[in-house]
Amino acid sequence: MLHVHTGDAAAAALTRSGIGGEQAVWTDVLMVGPLCADLASDAARRQRAEVLSASTGGAISPARCRHRLERQDESLRAWREHDEVVLWTDSCLYDQMILVRLLAWFEAVPEALPRLRLIGLDSHPAVPVFHGLGQLSPAQLAALLPARVAVTAAQLRTGRRVWDALCQTTPHDIEALAADAFPGLPFLGTALRRWLELYPAVENGLCRLQQEVLEALTSSPGPMAPPALFAAVSERERPAFFGDTMLWQMLNAMASCRHPLLHLDGAAPLPQWDTQGIGARRVTISATGRAVAMGLADAIRLNGIDRWLGGVHLDGTPEHDWRWNRAAGRLQRGPLNQGGSCSYG
Repeated sequence: MLHVHTGDAAAAALTRSGIGGEQAVWTDVLMVGPLCADLASDAARRQRAEVLSASTGGAISPARCRHRLERQDESLRAWREHDEVVLWTDSCLYDQMILVRLLAWFEAVPEALPRLRLIGLDSHPAVPVFHGLGQLSPAQLAALLPARVAVTAAQLRTGRRVWDALCQTTPHDIEALAADAFPGLPFLGTALRRWLELYPAVENGLCRLQQEVLEALTSSPGPMAPPALFAAVSERERPAFFGDTMLWQMLNAMASCRHPLLHLDGAAPLPQWDTQGIGARRVTISATGRAVAMGLADAIRLNGIDRWLGGVHLDGTPEHDWRWNRAAGRLQRGPLNQGGSCSYG
């Protein structure tokens, strides 16, 4: 068997279980940076390598990140050497986007279909607060293997359809797909709806995760250590889809913009890779951050925006000022005409 995981922890645990087979880890933070419909082109790899390097604060070079991406695709191309290829995923946005990418890749090699299997779950009876497969012991992971199910041709087509929609230069297709049900892929619809909440809110120009950061800081009696803030924000996300590296990158951006939404103690940004000693740092919400969190100011009008969500480039221009209207459950262009509070539970 070839076991394809979305994280190192689950791969290492399954190896320790003695179940056998080859472990491959496919990781990429697909919620950050541009995506390309051509899954494994040199241009796409270069682009994703730059994104991944930036997510580490440059601690890992683009060349090293590109090498890892190449190795990931090489592991998929080895499917012919195995009787079964098992895709291990949970329900969070991070995993579901990787699953879509994997299904889209295999859709181009339909002869692999008889060997493809899927394991997906959103809970485990032994884990009261389930965040992902990385929490499970070797024995618990091995016990899931008999429940694997065959991947269908329809699921491969769904993966390709969703991936192509993510890579479009407008969000119309992915918004339409988010309202669908996907037989055999029970967590995908919820994940796509969470993807739409990555867009800035109509109320204040913050994405949901930025809003949750400011709400956690507002409710804290004082400055927060980054690990405590990570835990508080994770509590607002079920399932949580982000890692600490992604959150530290977001905090650095929120602190270094023209009108900072929060303050970091010390002169240096938070380390995004080698985070030893990060617990001694402190994060404080700014007066501007409080106003934006309450919907009294708009983060994009204050600081602009330069962000990619798949193929959509949010650059602050009216043409690309896509906002998520949570009350209406849809995307629209531009902010609300009048202010209002914005609170995500």
